[in-house]
Amino acid sequence: MSQYSLNVSKVVQIGTDKLFQLTDPTDGAGTELPRFSLYQVYPVERSKAEVICQRLYKQVFEKINTGSLGDSKALLIKYVEMNDERIYIVVTRETPRNTHATIFMRFHGYGDHLYVGIDAYVLGRIKWSAVLWRLFICLAGLILLLLATAISRSFVSSYGVSYSRTPDMSGWWLAFGIFFVGCWWEVIKRAIQNPKTPLSVAFRQVFQGSLNLGSFNIDDVMMFLKSTLSVGVIAVRDIFKDEGLPVEILDAFVQNINVSNVFESSVGAVVGNVQGDFITNPSSQKR
Repeated sequence: MSQYSLNVSKVVQIGTDKLFQLTDPTDGAGTELPRFSLYQVYPVERSKAEVICQRLYKQVFEKINTGSLGDSKALLIKYVEMNDERIYIVVTRETPRNTHATIFMRFHGYGDHLYVGIDAYVLGRIKWSAVLWRLFICLAGLILLLLATAISRSFVSSYGVSYSRTPDMSGWWLAFGIFFVGCWWEVIKRAIQNPKTPLSVAFRQVFQGSLNLGSFNIDDVMMFLKSTLSVGVIAVRDIFKDEGLPVEILDAFVQNINVSNVFESSVGAVVGNVQGDFITNPSSQKR
């Protein structure tokens, strides 16, 4: 998509060839919500696909970025992987209770077709029990190593041997250092990937708790998702109608998200209805 004359907010390198790169635009975004996602293709003339995509990016981004969507933030980001460049409209909101919601929108020409991709993610709070358990394991390893060092020194000293001849424990300390870094490697990596964001975000991405949001937070997330998706999809619909493309699926999508009261992951419900019945399924979480 590098041929588009769009003023992107930033360029992000992704892939697996470098240690601290994101592996995907949605990496660390949280749990995907399929009920708020749309993936469709539409037949178009190949010569018009690029022009329509450029119109979509410009008009949808302008509509979302007018300030009518409260405290949400919209960016036009170009993701680059090897020789492939793709532009995403990324809209985020951090609720007052530290729940992070993200919407990704992109438009691509593919032969004689136009592809529209929209998906939504929610990143919940830190699962402190998992953090404390990891910390306990590290502290237990440190205590055992300190005891082993003290015992070896005491043993050698009891036989009148100089401290300078204490058995070399440097290998064990090196092993512990590697173990410690391994325990927190994902947190370290994500902190380096996003140096301008608080360290707590890295912990939330790695140790993501259930989406036990409570009614206030459900309202905050629903307001963001439904309002942003409605504005964005209606902007897409306006261009489709102008280009003579079918709009029935877009109309149905807007109607469905406005009546949906459930957050659901790809393999099961992660948040129940607005009365507050919550079922967690951590295996469906993207990290």
